[in-house]
Amino acid sequence: MGAWSFTPEQRKAAFRSGRFVMDRDSAQAQGCIGWWPLGIHGGNAKDWDYSVFKNHGTRTNGPTRKAVHHPRWGGVHALELASASSQYVDLGDSSLLDFTPNTDPLTIAISVKATTQPGANSVVAGKWVANTQTYGIWITGTDEIAGFIGGDINGLDTGVNLSDEWQHIVVSSDASTARSFVDGDEKNSTTPGGEAVAEWNPVIGRRQSSNDRYFNGLVDDLRIYNRGLSSSLIKQSHNEPWRMVYPLGVRRFSFAPAAAGGTILPQVMQLAS
Repeated sequence: MGAWSFTPEQRKAAFRSGRFVMDRDSAQAQGCIGWWPLGIHGGNAKDWDYSVFKNHGTRTNGPTRKAVHHPRWGGVHALELASASSQYVDLGDSSLLDFTPNTDPLTIAISVKATTQPGANSVVAGKWVANTQTYGIWITGTDEIAGFIGGDINGLDTGVNLSDEWQHIVVSSDASTARSFVDGDEKNSTTPGGEAVAEWNPVIGRRQSSNDRYFNGLVDDLRIYNRGLSSSLIKQSHNEPWRMVYPLGVRRFSFAPAAAGGTILPQVMQLAS
């Protein structure tokens, strides 16, 4: 049996329907230890982790599943967080999500969109613990998108403000150089430092240790890696995020009947739900 492949539209449709798993053969999947599409499922208190580690996030104080249009996914669901209601998602206490920034490579990536004022110095996603920060993405008091890693919250400012259009934000470190990206373009770099903080969980939408810095807006497609990503792969994950989607309910197959003496080209069959 030959390698299975899927068109972009098949992958996007699977993502929109919620009938997919992680395509482990995708370059975007290598080293991905957490993938939370966010808002895929409604009517429950979980945001499922589609990586093999199944570190599901817990919605707190009622984040809202909302139908949106994303420029690369099409019509999908995202998660809306309201700072006035102290809404966030707790990603749990898995040791996989603990990093020592100056020795451990890591990448965190998420798509965001402003709905109203995001909240001064609000945390979009990551592990911000008082003055040790560790790693993640935040919005400054002037609405600027910024990354943080180790104890330095100012080394990865991007010079780009949060907008009411979808933006793809990435902080990636190979343990010697940390870089911040917006929509596939590198904006800043710094030398990572600081220590791992195991006693607090990473979260989406607030600072965990002090129950503050709540984010206001839409979030989607959070990915955490235990490796630094190349600039080209970050650009690809912005332009073609669907490459990590493996559709369920679609099969490709090929065979060579003896009577025909040749190979029938791979066919696509859509299975009934």
